[in-house]
Amino acid sequence: MWIAKVKLLDSNCVFATKHKKYYLQSYEQALTHYKKGKSYFFMSSHILIGSLESKRKYLAELKKDKRVKKLDVNGDLTIELIEKKSSDMDLSVYKSFYNPEIILTKPGFVDSDGWEYYEFASWNREAINKIISAVEKNYQGQLLKLKETKKYDIYMPKILPKLSDKQKEAISIAVKEGYYNFPRKIELKDLAKLSKLSFSTFREHLRRAENKILPLMYRDYILK
Repeated sequence: MWIAKVKLLDSNCVFATKHKKYYLQSYEQALTHYKKGKSYFFMSSHILIGSLESKRKYLAELKKDKRVKKLDVNGDLTIELIEKKSSDMDLSVYKSFYNPEIILTKPGFVDSDGWEYYEFASWNREAINKIISAVEKNYQGQLLKLKETKKYDIYMPKILPKLSDKQKEAISIAVKEGYYNFPRKIELKDLAKLSKLSFSTFREHLRRAENKILPLMYRDYILK
């Protein structure tokens, strides 16, 4: 199996441009796509990472975008249906990305600077090459990884614990600001200031979130 990872910058993306505007990140999962009349429709889901205020502004603008035909919001999870007119698309790029010989090995990642990251795989090296070429030609793309291997992981959705809004916001801010990086980029007291909560209150929200998530990670990734 050939595995490739790319980053790209799409200045016309419904999502990435707004992520940059509101300093958000998200994990993205393509769900399905189809053609109807002279338009192509793309359904996807995102798990948003960022402050509650940033998410609120982002969703408000997303609802106003005429390309967004359907939008469901369930906490941090969104499901969207996007319409693209045939006249506004490069069909060669579409065929490269939505080639049935290609699979996504993990969710895409949309960063707060507008860059998008995707990892995909295929037994057909030529199908991989076409995506790389399309990314580099059309989206200032960069190839981050390309290799043939028999050792790889395929993302499978897992049941996540139920977090309160405050717990989700606390851990989102912690991840985004580099609290879990090594070396650590920010201290707990500074995260509390960013969240506009007292130190003790923010620490309690974060610890409760960690207490729900970490046991599942240990079970799924260490005990396996």
